[in-house]
Amino acid sequence: MKPFLAVTVFLVLFHTVALSQGGASNPEDCCFDATCATCEDIALCENSPFYYASDSDVGGTALCGVGTGTLCSTFWENNTMGVVTDEPATTYGPGGCLTVSQTGCTDANACNYDPAANEDDGSCIAFEGWSGALDGMAEVAQFGNHLYFLTDNATSWPDAEALAVNAGGHLVAINSQAEQDFLDANFDPTGGNNELFIGLYQDTQDPAYSENDGGWKWSSGEALTFTNWESTEPSGGTAENYARYLSNFLWGDIANGASHRAIIEIDGCVLQGPTGCTDTEACNYDVDAGVDDGSCEYTSCQTFGCTDPTACNYDENASFEDGTCDFSCYGCTDPAAANHDGSATIDDGSCQYAGCTDPTAANYDATADVDDGSC
Repeated sequence: MKPFLAVTVFLVLFHTVALSQGGASNPEDCCFDATCATCEDIALCENSPFYYASDSDVGGTALCGVGTGTLCSTFWENNTMGVVTDEPATTYGPGGCLTVSQTGCTDANACNYDPAANEDDGSCIAFEGWSGALDGMAEVAQFGNHLYFLTDNATSWPDAEALAVNAGGHLVAINSQAEQDFLDANFDPTGGNNELFIGLYQDTQDPAYSENDGGWKWSSGEALTFTNWESTEPSGGTAENYARYLSNFLWGDIANGASHRAIIEIDGCVLQGPTGCTDTEACNYDVDAGVDDGSCEYTSCQTFGCTDPTACNYDENASFEDGTCDFSCYGCTDPAAANHDGSATIDDGSCQYAGCTDPTAANYDATADVDDGSC
């Protein structure tokens, strides 16, 4: 059956079935408009004898069926036929959409909030605050569960970001006017020498990079959905790829080699967690530690031995060479060879074989390396 005819017959049949089942009254609306279609309507469409899977997936579109997805309210998007976009977290059944239960912490203010959860399981861990000290910075204020620090000294932007990452955070990422207002109330960028680095940088390797305003990103990886640029900023071209908080409380870009103090943002839940060694390369790396406490050490788990893979006693587990490599196991291991070495365990290709080496002799042996006087 041709697709157009299949769809036409299908719509007529669906109209009749939907009316008899108490479905929506307009088959075209029901098939193409999610505001009208119910889960029961969609099931009736799929169960129609004139429903063809090949008709339901043409160029990524769906005709009245759910295709391979399990869907609810947003069946159709992007074109008149609609593209199936829902994740399999929901299903359908007679009488309406049924949401599959997914348990977890549903409190957005909790440290272990699970945005995918739709049923709270009582596991929420509240942020109860943090008190302590971090090297190179002083705590200023709290916004939500996040704590904001000001670095003690002026440094380059990359050095300030490195300090932030080592402490468990990043240079501040400003995601709303409310957060910007919070910074305005708690930090003082007034005066040229007080301007402060924020976490915005221009990624010159990004496909969207262009001067002056393409490729700007937050160092934390958060999406750049809010901006507060001065009307003439960013303006520095290739020479200015970092952003700072200006004395007029707006943003501007700045020369790559400039030095300023910086605002650091750290999730308070990270600081609230246990401290320990956060370097994955260290012997005492602590996967649960949120903040590095300077305890990392790198020798207790290291082993000494021969690290030369060509040595007789090569130790693949050794981390450090101890000078014990032994090469005495190499030699001729063939008992038939004239120079067979009974102590050798690894043949080094040095074997030589005895025989008549005189090409004029009747018993000349072309494979012989050593003349045995038998010519």
